[in-house]
Amino acid sequence: SMAIEQRRKLKQGDYKNAFVQASLPEDEITIVRPPAGDPDADLDEFWLLEKSLYGLRRAPKHWYDKMSSSLRAMGLRPSASDPCLFIGVPSSPAHPASPGDKPLHVG
Repeated sequence: SMAIEQRRKLKQGDYKNAFVQASLPEDEITIVRPPAGDPDADLDEFWLLEKSLYGLRRAPKHWYDKMSSSLRAMGLRPSASDPCLFIGVPSSPAHPASPGDKPLHVG
């Protein structure tokens, strides 16, 4: 792969509870019933969600939107061939990139 070809170290991570970290967009209203067996829930009770949940059809999209905005803010850009692969040299006004920094590949 690219890491072996360029003699780079390959690092891997896992984001626990990734889908529940993304906030729902303001224009998207999601209402659910409480889980079955909840002793505190009334029969006619519904919940308005503020964050995404596993099992929601759009949960992967919400997570991608959150991650891509964070990666773009760090100076990374999506690849033209794969929008889930971000490439670039991370930089910010507080921590500008140095001329010798190698680009990161995050995906």
